[in-house]
Amino acid sequence: IIDTWAEKIFPETRDENIKILDDYLTLCKENNIRPIMFLSPMHEAYVKYYNRQRSEEFYFIVEEIIKRHHSAIFIDSWRAKFLTDADFYDVEHLNTYVSSRNKCSTTLERTIYKYYKAYLKR
Repeated sequence: IIDTWAEKIFPETRDENIKILDDYLTLCKENNIRPIMFLSPMHEAYVKYYNRQRSEEFYFIVEEIIKRHHSAIFIDSWRAKFLTDADFYDVEHLNTYVSSRNKCSTTLERTIYKYYKAYLKR
């Protein structure tokens, strides 16, 4: 599933989604809101076999968006090292166990708090 889905290319949809995200981030800036974008964790097998070109394109797009919208925060948990096989239902989804959700939410909370503390120091 991983390699076949990652091979599909939808340039019109990609371009439309970039425009929507760009407009959304502009709206946030206009309203003095600091947006946080979060990429959820995937199992290491998913990451390993995901199309490298598509992954590089995604990160390039995110980098370009962040350059245009300096206040936006991108939290990348795609390659989360703090999760184990037991934390995943399958290679794309976390399981429903409280411990797995707590690991992710606690890590996300700590990361956001670091950004918040840095923001307050400015």
